[in-house]
Amino acid sequence: SAREKQNQFSITSSDMVTEAYSHGIKNIIFQPKKDIIPFLEKNIRQGDIICTMGAGDIYTLKNDIIRLMNDHNSHDLDRIIGKEKVMRHVILAPYSTFKMGGIADYCVEALTEEDIINCVKACHSLNIPLIILGGASNVVIKDQKITGLVIRNLYREKKILIENSSETIMKISSGYPLSLLVRETVEAGLSGLEYHLGLPGSIGGALYMNSKWTHPDSYVGDHLVEAELINKEGIIKKVHRDYFQFGYDASILQKTKEIVLTATFKLKK
Repeated sequence: SAREKQNQFSITSSDMVTEAYSHGIKNIIFQPKKDIIPFLEKNIRQGDIICTMGAGDIYTLKNDIIRLMNDHNSHDLDRIIGKEKVMRHVILAPYSTFKMGGIADYCVEALTEEDIINCVKACHSLNIPLIILGGASNVVIKDQKITGLVIRNLYREKKILIENSSETIMKISSGYPLSLLVRETVEAGLSGLEYHLGLPGSIGGALYMNSKWTHPDSYVGDHLVEAELINKEGIIKKVHRDYFQFGYDASILQKTKEIVLTATFKLKK
């Protein structure tokens, strides 16, 4: 009977477990309500799904269960990425051009390609939502809780691969600030990106939306040779410029949600 009714029936949850055991069903246990959270703390495993169902107030355990699962994810993130790198409850407003934004559950400042790769693989294995921010200049961040892990892409490296009398082929990391790269290439006597001086954001973000200057038309993607990408499953691949399907404020990355690791450009002397 329903718990608030008093009649001849007095079947309890523990009675149901005992009866199940008598029929050889062993994958069921009984815990008093007060012991459920301590039990889960000891027994929860990666990939578990926790549901509550009942005619009473079992739903009141929801917030405790969410906290428990977040703590469990937190420990696993520390183990995979490194405890010293994973920040908790980070206000994102200071990192946005608009100076607005809520609090991220977790945040990592990625200084290397390996940092980005480790974060992507960790989020995939732990089934944690992943957001990557470059310069956060073309982003409005909601003023609410941001669930999951936010990567601040601070990966800044550049390397000359080929250089001759007429051109230079240069490999750039995705977190490199676009305006900084323009200044450095112009000072080195290289042409191709000069129209983008003053535009905010990072190389990764610029490729994501094929950042542009008009009159004359000039797109960041115009001088791209190839790029290294990583998808949400942690698979890395090298792609030719044509893969991006560049358009006006558009690239294939807006559909695939792949993350740029590095980009190779061909610039003229």
